[in-house]
Amino acid sequence: MKLLTYVFFSAIIVSLFGCVKDTDFDQVDDILFTPEIELDLIYFNLDAGEFFDTTTNTPRFTVRDTTALEFLDSNDITGSIQKIEFLFDFNNAIPRTFEVDFEFLRNNNSATYNTGTVIAAGTDGATIQTLFIDEVEGEELNDIERASKVVVSVTIPEADAALTGTLELQSKATYYIEY
Repeated sequence: MKLLTYVFFSAIIVSLFGCVKDTDFDQVDDILFTPEIELDLIYFNLDAGEFFDTTTNTPRFTVRDTTALEFLDSNDITGSIQKIEFLFDFNNAIPRTFEVDFEFLRNNNSATYNTGTVIAAGTDGATIQTLFIDEVEGEELNDIERASKVVVSVTIPEADAALTGTLELQSKATYYIEY
């Protein structure tokens, strides 16, 4: 107990006579916080059968899906985003090429931003990977920030009942933010 009391008082005395550098609190305005936030965006696994309607025996050339962009609804984020990088990773085992369009929409369904790519055809027994990266900066960032959802449209040039395979998409959005 005596040793603990000695250490305690020694620490107080050292802290009272220690060197203290003047602190300039105006430098607080010069601090820049730049996080990178990576979020999953869209995921799907389409079977070739989804491109053919067996009831009507007709091809279904386009399949669409809508995903909400809840992250962009935050007022804390709006205006702080410096760049967005979208990474779309497609794995195609269907022996057809695809056109894929991404349409960013407001709540009233008016388009704010569009982008798209072509997916390489798969081969029998082999999956072909296609990577698509879209970096958004400058004025286009305002278009993305106004969006509340993204619609992905997958279009196939031709389809029939015998078509087999799958088309898989995994995607991420990396937000480069500056506060």
